[in-house]
Amino acid sequence: MNFAFKAPIVGSAGFSRDEFDRLAGAAVDGQNLSDQDRVELDVDGDGNTVLVGALAKRRLDIGIIGSNNTVYIGSSPKFFGHIEIRGDNNTFFFSETSTCNKGVFVIKGDGVSMLFGEDCMLSTEVAFRCSDSHGIIDLDSLEIVNQAEDIVVRPHVWIGQEATVMKGVEIGSGSIVAAKAMVTADVPPTACVAGVPARMIRQNVSWTRKYDAPLRERRRIKELVSSSLLLLAGYFADFSWLLDAAFLG
Repeated sequence: MNFAFKAPIVGSAGFSRDEFDRLAGAAVDGQNLSDQDRVELDVDGDGNTVLVGALAKRRLDIGIIGSNNTVYIGSSPKFFGHIEIRGDNNTFFFSETSTCNKGVFVIKGDGVSMLFGEDCMLSTEVAFRCSDSHGIIDLDSLEIVNQAEDIVVRPHVWIGQEATVMKGVEIGSGSIVAAKAMVTADVPPTACVAGVPARMIRQNVSWTRKYDAPLRERRRIKELVSSSLLLLAGYFADFSWLLDAAFLG
């Protein structure tokens, strides 16, 4: 077993390749965080890196079978979830200030990424799957036709209770996924989707964490999601390297 972790990490709002290299270089060898940290880490493989920020409330279960995988969870008020990675050169990235009440995150394949931008809010019993876990065979060519694909959730996205997001999906900034929706196609920015499969039910909307948020907070959210930097994924602008996990090799 050969991997590294460091916790806690009090990171900044921006997270660059240089910052990653600095943190990874400062990481220490180990197998599990202490029971007090409420983190279970089970790794079978070489060259894997797990970086966990300062989480105020947490229950983490991270399982990795494979090599050269990266898990980064930024400083957050709350993260409860199970992360499962099977394969090589994969990346799970959960940005600063985003929260998760209870989620399952599954990456099976090679060179696949699951990325979450800042200030996302994930409800309970949500699921994100970068693969179907089982192969579908074309009986003429005998090829596997359901390969693993990335999932990208842009900043300030609300995922409702028991929603599922499938492989190959990108959810635009400021959007809302309703409870029990199954998202199988891209969601544009500032949209609300619902149903199985999810369909757009409203446009030009976003959300706030407080139901009765004052007007100044609603104005702040409008400015946030209307920002050209946000809608053009400025937060991910420096993260192209995350889509190529080979840098760990």
